[in-house]
Amino acid sequence: ALGIWDETHVSHAIDPDAWARAVAQGKPEDGVPSLGIDMPPSRDFVNVGCCWRSGNAAHIQLVQRIPATRAGEAVDWVAERWPRLASVVIDAQSPAISLVPDLTERHVRVTVTGVRDIARACGRVTDMLAAGTLTHRPDTDQPQLAVAAEGATRRPVGQAGAWAWNRGTTDTDISPLVACTLAVHGAWNSKRNPARRQKVRVGR
Repeated sequence: ALGIWDETHVSHAIDPDAWARAVAQGKPEDGVPSLGIDMPPSRDFVNVGCCWRSGNAAHIQLVQRIPATRAGEAVDWVAERWPRLASVVIDAQSPAISLVPDLTERHVRVTVTGVRDIARACGRVTDMLAAGTLTHRPDTDQPQLAVAAEGATRRPVGQAGAWAWNRGTTDTDISPLVACTLAVHGAWNSKRNPARRQKVRVGR
């Protein structure tokens, strides 16, 4: 219409068949959880993704999607669970970075990622899906993550062939997928063991 073409997906960043094969009903019983937090450019929602790692396998799930006008609820939800988490991750370029001061005030230690971190995490997610070592809940249980996985494309990062998730169209919200990807990054890079008693500094 008016000489403007509809936007179309050139390619899927995630193989639809690999995503379909990865469906599982629940997390591993011995999985250690890590959280990732992301917001879309519109800042409409706070998405909290979780990755439960068990050895070389993992399960991802969108565990919270809260309107940004109630972002404090997301901060409270994460802070309550912090003692049992391996990590909480937010990307430096995400609008969710604005939540870091509030999380820090609640004694949550946030890992802030950069471009190379998110590129490695995206590669890990696709490699694990291809290998059958990453699972997720059925799409009907978390449709926002399903839409993000279907609509995500790739954008180049640097000159060495690395890439990260990109929106296939301007109205595609990939933040649920980004949140889960950040959680995967935390699961594989955090040294924190929530099962071990943590030393808490309470001042002099």
